Amino acid sequence: KNKAFGALKNIPQEGYILGADTVVVLDSKILIKPKDRNDAINILKAISNRKHFVVTSHCIVDSETEKYITNSTTTFVEFNNLSASMPIVFASSVINHCLSFLII
Repeated sequence: KNKAFGALKNIPQEGYILGADTVVVLDSKILIKPKDRNDAINILKAISNRKHFVVTSHCIVDSETEKYITNSTTTFVEFNNLSASMPIVFASSVINHCLSFLII
């Protein structure tokens, strides 16, 4: 909801704004987004061979009336056991993929 209303002030015309966010929850604790590659590797190791859940929430705001609706979806995930090198390979490939979008 905060993201959608935060964007509201930047929209000059009427329309709809969609704000969304996703969190990963492991052992009743929200895992924050990784700060860097090493943090991403540690998170992947933490969820290896574990059950956790992912919550995605979204909010749609009418920019003219500021009426909004929100909803959340929870998905339960069970990771297989990752080999020692898998978190490193995955974290590196995701970072390279994200960087390629920034360069374009």
